[in-house]
Amino acid sequence: MSLVFDALQSPTDALCQLYEQNKSQGIDSFPATVTAHFSSIFKSNDAFQQIPMLDLHHPPESFADRSLVIFNAMVQDTSLSPELYLATRSNNTCGGWGLVDEVPSNDGIQYENLRECSTFWAVSIPGLSSWCYDETKVPPSSPYTVIQKHKYPVLDAPHIGAQIKVYDEKLSASFRATDTVSFIGILTFEPLSASIDVPNSKNVPTIHMLFSLPIPRTIAPRSFPEEALPTSIANLRKELIQWIADEGLGGDYVAAEWVFICAIARV
Repeated sequence: MSLVFDALQSPTDALCQLYEQNKSQGIDSFPATVTAHFSSIFKSNDAFQQIPMLDLHHPPESFADRSLVIFNAMVQDTSLSPELYLATRSNNTCGGWGLVDEVPSNDGIQYENLRECSTFWAVSIPGLSSWCYDETKVPPSSPYTVIQKHKYPVLDAPHIGAQIKVYDEKLSASFRATDTVSFIGILTFEPLSASIDVPNSKNVPTIHMLFSLPIPRTIAPRSFPEEALPTSIANLRKELIQWIADEGLGGDYVAAEWVFICAIARV
């Protein structure tokens, strides 16, 4: 329980302590160690529910710098360029996850400690019905200022957008556009990856991911009693399309098939 409390109070300190404990294993294995460690700490539902939620009711500006947050989001853009970071800082302490040398010096950089993290843009899950939200929450008193408004598929809808930085290479390769994911990580404000070299570029909410959990595509259960399964899924599909055609499309099977495909599409 103390590990949960420590991670909630100061995820940065918990991360640095973990680094010191595993320093002998080398910096290349540390991102995977971070994923395993924090996902284990918050494995139980009781512990997981204690992590604050980043949403319109609790926008990025309402959190202290480097707070631990959950962001339930859809991966929107995976085309942002990866970034280099110092896995070990000049004082031989943990680097990455938004931790940088206070006085960076190009002359003092140990290039063998440079590693790469993946960066992408994620947004609030679009099109959620109102009943998906906690209706006991008080609505935001003022509209949230949307960042990168053009990257949200629902025009003019309020939402949160955030830059996600992933340090575990095995995980970074698994994310695809339109994936819905719970990102758990350390919240900061940093320049957008694509404009990192642009002077006076605006800082955006940035989550340095510690671990993640996939969000089911539907709340409908996917396990069915064996006796309820048809002898052929293909036959069930044909029957369903034929029903759509007969009931709503004057028997047009082709149009019904398109309606069926649209109904089950992820986007």
